[in-house]
Amino acid sequence: MLFQALDDKGRRIGCPIKASRFFLKPTLKYLEKKFIENRVLKEGKGQRIETAVDWALAGRAMDWAGFRQALEREGIAVVLQKSKDGQREEVYFIDHREKTVFSGVNLGSQYTLPALQQKVVQQLEQDDAAIQRHHLRLHL
Repeated sequence: MLFQALDDKGRRIGCPIKASRFFLKPTLKYLEKKFIENRVLKEGKGQRIETAVDWALAGRAMDWAGFRQALEREGIAVVLQKSKDGQREEVYFIDHREKTVFSGVNLGSQYTLPALQQKVVQQLEQDDAAIQRHHLRLHL
């Protein structure tokens, strides 16, 4: 495995350096071992994100920006990323307190981007309907 410096435009500069020459030895074998260790450490840490999302959606209705702000107060960043083909987007949750990252798909079907967008829209529609019913009662 080789590492090479890049300039601001992403072009290679300088000579490539073997991974074994670094002090921490970021060789493929070492990195694969670290991925396995970190996968075990990551188990169960998604529960905090799931709870934070559920609490954010359980309260008052909010727009997407309000949803993101509610999670940021809990130390969780919401990042949207388009796929390489540009057709679909995916949502990622970065938990700064637990130092973990989960995609919505990995957390479960109710935490995917389409499901979250539907919940935010549904809450707004339900609140609008409740406000209209309230106004009708006032006029009767």
